[in-house]
Amino acid sequence: GSTAQSGDLTIRATGLIETLGAVLTTATFTDGGAGSITLSAPQIFLGDSIVEANAFAGGAAGSIRIEGDEIVLDETRVEAESRGLT
Repeated sequence: GSTAQSGDLTIRATGLIETLGAVLTTATFTDGGAGSITLSAPQIFLGDSIVEANAFAGGAAGSIRIEGDEIVLDETRVEAESRGLT
């Protein structure tokens, strides 16, 4: 089987990152790890969104990093999980 890691997702802004109903995800269905997710801005507002870095076949979950001076997660799910397929 393949052991390739999924790609990383990085969003950087000098002002505001704002989402409403967004899905930001990295995932793998191989033995490779999920990619990392990084959001970086002075202000971050994630509304009704999903941020996830999951591995579904035994690989390592990715990391999730949210960096900012003002961060609001309103009805937003943030998840990094590793699990095998059954």
